[in-house]
Amino acid sequence: MDSSRVDAKRFGQAVTDSVKDLEAVEKRIARFVGLLTADERKRYVKGRPDVMAAASGLASRAKQHSAIVDASGFDAEAVAEDLANLTALEALETKVAELQRRLADARLSWEAEVMVPTQNFYGAAGHPARTDAELAATIKPLRDAFSTPRADARKAAGEPSKPSA
Repeated sequence: MDSSRVDAKRFGQAVTDSVKDLEAVEKRIARFVGLLTADERKRYVKGRPDVMAAASGLASRAKQHSAIVDASGFDAEAVAEDLANLTALEALETKVAELQRRLADARLSWEAEVMVPTQNFYGAAGHPARTDAELAATIKPLRDAFSTPRADARKAAGEPSKPSA
């Protein structure tokens, strides 16, 4: 496994600074868009990419059909503006998705770097912990965390647990 050792103090400061930067981004964007409630989200019509592309053409050609524009209340200028906003939003969404992937990859890597040595320690400590109360107490949280649903069910039913191989 590749080590991704990073100085925790320096990384913590980078995270603190980044959170401040993200708060500034949020504040800048919040001036233009608010948050919806769960009920509002349910009521909105969801756009499909093919419809968005077709709407772009409609915005530029609708004026040729004034009777339909009048009957439907279609505002080509508003639709064109919303489409431009969606295009601008896409650049930010792409960058945020890249950041989210980087964060998820870091989490996955560091969790693995915690799990492997922790599992190795737990495995090596299992037998000696039978006669060493301090070691048994040390690994008890791990024993609980690593227990399987079947072992938990046996424990709840009062059945003896199966010895590990």
